[in-house]
Amino acid sequence: MSWDTERAQKLLAFYWALKPTARRLFRDEIRDELVKAADEGFRDDEVARVKAQLKMGLLTGLESSSARAEQLARQILIHGRPLSTEELIEKVEQVQAADLQALVARMLGSPLSLATVGPILHVARFDRVAEKFTVPSSRAA
Repeated sequence: MSWDTERAQKLLAFYWALKPTARRLFRDEIRDELVKAADEGFRDDEVARVKAQLKMGLLTGLESSSARAEQLARQILIHGRPLSTEELIEKVEQVQAADLQALVARMLGSPLSLATVGPILHVARFDRVAEKFTVPSSRAA
């Protein structure tokens, strides 16, 4: 799933591979957590932990040539040029809890996209999924 926030400038995707019987529960849990994040925001310790994990992932990704190639390709697609490690870490450090809360609120008020791979017999109808993940902007903000 992805959202078109700020005219396709950002993409947030979720991937899950579950038994058909667990999909609805998982989808509802994800939605509830997103709505909670839009309503209540994030604690500073949560943001710090995620920043540390992102920075660690960026740095350990430098050890593998395929991971570095993926990083460079992603940077060129998103930014139009490769970014230095220092620039990436600086961008991570600039993110604040309020930025994340606002992003989640905008995301929940934006149109949803859904893509599936493999057999679609047990995939929920798009309108039902979109209904679960679209929150009126007055409630999400």
